[in-house]
Amino acid sequence: MMKTSILNLIVVNALVVNTLPFINRNLTVYLNINYTILYAGVLIINTFLYSAIGSGVCIYSVLFNISESLYSSIELQSYGLYVLSKLNRDSSIKYYSTRTSTKQKQKQELHWSNYIIDLDNISILNNSLIKIAIKEFWDRYVKALDINHHVLILFRVEEESGIWSTLGQMKKVNKDSIEYFTHFVTSILELKADNYKEMRIKRIAISFGIRDGKIESPKTFQALKENQYQNYKHYKIPNTMDPYKYGDVIYHDQNQNIFIVQVGHFNQAVIKQTPTGNHVDIYNKGQLILSYEDRYLSDDRFERSIGKNIYLFIKHEGNYNLALLKVTKSAKKIAHLKAQKPLKNSKIITMDFETFVNQQKKDVPYLVSWFDGVKSRSYFLTDFKSPHEMTATAIKDLMTTKYKGFKIYLHNFGKFDSVFLIDVLSDLGFCKPVINHGRYISLNLTFKSKDTLKPKFYSIEFRDSLQLLLAGLRKLAIAFNVDKKGIFPYKFVTSNNLNYIGAVPAFEYFNDITHEEYIAYCKNFNNNWSLKDESIRYCINDCVCLYQILIKFNQLIYKNFKVNINRYPTLSSLSYGIFKTIFLKPSYFISQISGKVRDNIKMGYTGGATDMYIPSNNKDELIYCYDINSLYPSVMKNCDMPVGKPTYFEGDIRKVDPNAFGFFYCKITTPPQLEHPILQTHVTTKSGIRTVAALGQYKDMIFSAEMDNAIKFGYNFDIL
Repeated sequence: MMKTSILNLIVVNALVVNTLPFINRNLTVYLNINYTILYAGVLIINTFLYSAIGSGVCIYSVLFNISESLYSSIELQSYGLYVLSKLNRDSSIKYYSTRTSTKQKQKQELHWSNYIIDLDNISILNNSLIKIAIKEFWDRYVKALDINHHVLILFRVEEESGIWSTLGQMKKVNKDSIEYFTHFVTSILELKADNYKEMRIKRIAISFGIRDGKIESPKTFQALKENQYQNYKHYKIPNTMDPYKYGDVIYHDQNQNIFIVQVGHFNQAVIKQTPTGNHVDIYNKGQLILSYEDRYLSDDRFERSIGKNIYLFIKHEGNYNLALLKVTKSAKKIAHLKAQKPLKNSKIITMDFETFVNQQKKDVPYLVSWFDGVKSRSYFLTDFKSPHEMTATAIKDLMTTKYKGFKIYLHNFGKFDSVFLIDVLSDLGFCKPVINHGRYISLNLTFKSKDTLKPKFYSIEFRDSLQLLLAGLRKLAIAFNVDKKGIFPYKFVTSNNLNYIGAVPAFEYFNDITHEEYIAYCKNFNNNWSLKDESIRYCINDCVCLYQILIKFNQLIYKNFKVNINRYPTLSSLSYGIFKTIFLKPSYFISQISGKVRDNIKMGYTGGATDMYIPSNNKDELIYCYDINSLYPSVMKNCDMPVGKPTYFEGDIRKVDPNAFGFFYCKITTPPQLEHPILQTHVTTKSGIRTVAALGQYKDMIFSAEMDNAIKFGYNFDIL
């Protein structure tokens, strides 16, 4: 049991007047007495503005004496012992020191002592001062010790203001550890914030106690070979989870499993050990420069995560080697779409051109018609000076606020009608086309309103209905059960007969009709067939027919999928919209692949394999032909598909994960006696890129499922 004569503790509460700023500093002292941890006390120095007391100081102290018989068992864990009070404004806090005489030295070597070095001038704390102080102390007290003694040691400095600071925790060393302890203290200074490195000091104190017992030299850095480091950017990181292989361990907190390790001259690693591995922070001159996680996988492998990069290390012949690099690439998620509201106004207009072929074998428009669901308008060439003026007039009639945001559909606009519109639209406003593989998908026209005081900008968009409905207008009319497409003698029209009135043109001027249909058509006229009237009737009928088809198609799509066709210019984009609205759940993460990742994956696509064989059979022997319907959709439904963010890798991932799923760049070797190769590759020739099923050895990107199937037929793959 502790008696009041065991421990000295002075608690100072200083109250000083007027001008001194507020300071609150807590210093905690831990003592280990007879192997029992005792929370000994707190030194608190509080300075207040307290005018009523004047210059007086109130001191509360509890005094105990330390028994000399127990002194040798006290191990100081932090500094703060032996403090005298501040008696007035000009005096400074002082530490008792034991500047011992030769006669007293032997007696006090087993006690806790302070070796004080008073500096001649106020100096900035630096490595040189630290090294000089430690060497001077070592030469005086430690160097002469025998191997059966060791030293408990703590390095402290007194600032110009009188405040004492400690560099690091107490260390246990022997006489051969001067380089270790010097390296430890200077490394701690490197880890400190900049204000430590600018600290003005007037005194250095080395608190120490000499103890009985032989100890091993502190565990120091076990150097790794050059090939046992990972090069990350311009950093060299040890291929290990062992803190003692990083460098010199200058601090180890066993309770919190934290190591501070000096790595080289300027870097320090702070390693926090967790149940699953290590969290590592690398500092350079006190600044954090790199953080990463090391995760334990098994006795022979661990995984390192640096940012988006994941490195797998596997032990071979006692050393960890980098086996695989994985990088999770950034990718946007394909977003789920909410069901759309039905269109109150269809905002659909249909338009059509009629043309003749001139002497230069070029198509010349002579008629434009459009239909908005209620009314129709037609523009015939004989009423205008030129086809350009005719077309411009038709477009101007649509450039009103009534039709803002409307979609104007022309069947086969992408390859035919767009030719007549481009020049005209560019003269009427700002024209923005969308082109895919040389075909116009859409063409947006932005124009200014006619209000000269407060003009506004509106837009209409021209689209190709053939991109949504992949069939001719006559077949579509039958499929959707709308007004049938009319008949007209296209080949009859020339620049010279636009005003023709007379007999119905001969049968050979018509396309895709039977003689019966021709005879029935002629019965509608009595030598009064008008080219202008009949072409306008025919053109408007096509516009109405297309309009009815689009309205029915939109109703069908919305009823089943809650999607409006006006949002999508092509059938593929409409299908994609249906997928995102109906089938893609908000919780699914399917990446939008683009850039280099897309280019790499695209290398693995060669299109469907098509082989042609000349069959031969015996007489009366039947040959059976088979076809597969919906092969792609069935595979997408029944087989695994890539989801999540794409992961780039370097190394042979199949050696780590035999079931790895993705696209691999490989050296491919075909079986030597393979009659029908099953894998395709692209080959560059003088005539362009050809797709072939190769024999021999070549390199290519290949999908893992294709690779696994080809292995069954004798193919060999080396992942590069």
